[in-house]
Amino acid sequence: MTRHNLLYHVVFRCGLCGSALSPERQKGRVYYRCHQKDCPTKTVREDVLDHAITQKLAELQPSEADCEQMEADWLATEAQQELEVQRRSLQLRLDECFARGERLTDLLVDGTITKEAFQSRSKKLALEKQDLTETLDKVPDLRGVQCVRTKFLELVSDLTGLYQCLEPDEKRILVHNVFSNCTVARKNIDFEPYDWLTKALRTLRASVGEERRHISRTAEHFEHIERGMEPLLELRQANEI
Repeated sequence: MTRHNLLYHVVFRCGLCGSALSPERQKGRVYYRCHQKDCPTKTVREDVLDHAITQKLAELQPSEADCEQMEADWLATEAQQELEVQRRSLQLRLDECFARGERLTDLLVDGTITKEAFQSRSKKLALEKQDLTETLDKVPDLRGVQCVRTKFLELVSDLTGLYQCLEPDEKRILVHNVFSNCTVARKNIDFEPYDWLTKALRTLRASVGEERRHISRTAEHFEHIERGMEPLLELRQANEI
């Protein structure tokens, strides 16, 4: 078996010297070793790393009660309706702009206004349309946000179950997409989750009222969460967990 087939090849680094830990098989066990001379980090067994990852994933995933509470809080808030009212109001104003544009054209055709007046008013109307369109685009689509929330909660509520059912190469994909940094310093194993995951958990627990005051940031953040989830959702779908 080559190094490339070993479970955590190119995953862990030494937390003291920064060197990549090299896997090697000895007497039926796989060890990961720091080969820098005089570095206090020596070796750690693969099964110890595997157990540490499972524990860290369990720490990250919210409990079933937490997931249910987050969903209930979201569904109960009036901010959903407020956002939808805001979206409809902006759309009505945009529709009115188009209607005014048609009336303006009729006035030009009828000779009621001059060409210069038509061009001046049309320019102002175009700027108003652009401003309304940009504002409307920044309002989060509630169904889209709720879909991302639901998929995220379904995913993180059983990260350990997903991890345990994966093949070695799939486990590496999960680890690479959940943790931005995996280190071993002496015998201490440490993991740093990606921002998309930790921020997502904080965002889901935040009040929707706070999100409404930062519309463009919220929409952008949920897109970031969706991109972060994509590889993990593919693993989940492939293994039907």
